[in-house]
Amino acid sequence: MEHLPTFPSSILTDRLSLRCYSTDGANELFNLIERNRLHLTTSFAPMAQQLARVVNAIEFINTSTLLWNQGTVFQYGVHRRFDDRLIGQIKIKNISLEKSALELSYFIDQASRRQGFTIESMHAIVRLTFDKLHFKRINIRVIASNTESLQLAAKLGFVEDKIRKRDFVCGFGEVHDVHYLSLTNRNLN
Repeated sequence: MEHLPTFPSSILTDRLSLRCYSTDGANELFNLIERNRLHLTTSFAPMAQQLARVVNAIEFINTSTLLWNQGTVFQYGVHRRFDDRLIGQIKIKNISLEKSALELSYFIDQASRRQGFTIESMHAIVRLTFDKLHFKRINIRVIASNTESLQLAAKLGFVEDKIRKRDFVCGFGEVHDVHYLSLTNRNLN
């Protein structure tokens, strides 16, 4: 049996610190979700619904830690280095050693968008995934209405594999088309 990948508990970039969650950050996580609840209810409905109160944030972090320790899901809080404010999340999931592939999901606080934080954090994860952990493919899914995320994916070199019509029901009950995109070392920007 192949060994599970070992993702580092923290990753530093020029302006960001990506690190696994700890329960002492539960209030900050809840506040991030609260500030972005409308967007998250559309694009990340389970997370928005699950984190309705601070106590849910503690449960979420405990589950995140358990999954991290099992090597099945790795969730990084994205923090600005200059003030340590939590501004987003990157989640590594659906890891397949057999296919040498994994899936990413991500979001950045509305107040921190258009400042290059998303692309900076994604570059760090992409480089780690390909260069150090030797995966061959990264997948993402983006709802059709999330044009900013689709543009970001294109900047990073992700290419569209398919569009699945009416594939995701958001927290408002609306049904969305979903773009399935992938990145390999061959199409890395």
